[in-house]
Amino acid sequence: MPLVASAAGYVASVHGHGHSHSSPPRWWDYPLDSAGKRLAIGAVVALGVALFGMIALWPDGDAEVPEVFNNVGVDRLDVRVDDVVREQCFATPVEIECDTITFRLPDGTTGSFQQTPSVYTPVVEPGDQIVVANQTDPNIDERFRFYFLDFQRAKPLLILAGIFAAAVIVLGRSQGVRSLVALAISAVILVMFTLPALLETSSPVLVAIVGSAGVATVTLYLTHGVTHLSTVSLLGSLASLGLTGTLAWIFVEATNLTGLSDEDALFLLAGDNEIDLRGILLAGMIIGTVGILDDVTVTQSSAVAELHDANPAMPRRRLYGSALRVGRDHIGSTTNTLVFAYAGAALPLLMLLAQAQLNLGWALTSEIIAVEIVRALVGGIGLIASVPITTALATWVVHAERRGRPGQL
Repeated sequence: MPLVASAAGYVASVHGHGHSHSSPPRWWDYPLDSAGKRLAIGAVVALGVALFGMIALWPDGDAEVPEVFNNVGVDRLDVRVDDVVREQCFATPVEIECDTITFRLPDGTTGSFQQTPSVYTPVVEPGDQIVVANQTDPNIDERFRFYFLDFQRAKPLLILAGIFAAAVIVLGRSQGVRSLVALAISAVILVMFTLPALLETSSPVLVAIVGSAGVATVTLYLTHGVTHLSTVSLLGSLASLGLTGTLAWIFVEATNLTGLSDEDALFLLAGDNEIDLRGILLAGMIIGTVGILDDVTVTQSSAVAELHDANPAMPRRRLYGSALRVGRDHIGSTTNTLVFAYAGAALPLLMLLAQAQLNLGWALTSEIIAVEIVRALVGGIGLIASVPITTALATWVVHAERRGRPGQL
């Protein structure tokens, strides 16, 4: 038990940040017939399949914006509010007060629009940076030419992103920089491949698996280096991702989830009635799991490596059991985090159901809630499975390589 506690302390201190040996072995350092080389070959084959899938599914870029989303004759303008005055609404036969919001246009002229104060309209104050719609149709009455679209949020979001990047670099140093680069590349994969491919293909689940495999590969190898630790973590992540996708498909079918309960999904259907909403639902479950899977598998690989370094003579079964006990603590907290993350995202809906005092059984089995339940439970099972899978794989590699490089993974 002291050995397990020691490993648990190490994992807590480097949670999600990889292995810290001074000179971790690369897979090409091992003999051709070694377990490390075989592990690397397996990873190369898996990545080759994923790369071929990405090439085959790469979007051709011919998709057009559906007419329903084309704001013909409407321009978006970023403006600053100069003044807000409460006065009589335009063109109303009865006395109704509106807020007249005056702003400065990019060309130096002024414009204005009115909105009725209510709990459904945003509170706009002088000095606010907002986005307005400018209707360019010459037949539009000048009083109704502009209307409110949204607040400008670019500046505070950039500041927040800068604080996040600084925190990662200060704590992670060079590894933190690599993790930020990996995050940027993962975002490119999502924007340039996954999202366009989901709009163009009839196989959204396949796109999600291929895109997630690409994200996992970039994140693990770029952040933690091309080591056995990274390869074990990658294979553990891919195996668990496959299980998650299979379970999601089975239970989405078993519970007859349609994907029609999501308002955003209905907008998608309005733009393209050939989109497979059930497939998009499955793809979302897979993509939502990949990031946290990487975290769990890296931590388990690190636990096995540290336990082996502390006692290279430890038998395989004991090493596996000790590392698994470390994993149980991790998976308990991670699963709880996953469930409450989904609950937090659906908080307004949960509050609405509580406010309506609906029957609990009916509420939980309605599609709008059942989707979140299936998403959380399927993702949780995938995370749980990643612990024994990764631990077994890491234990096998450690013992198979003992003669070549004792104590290193």
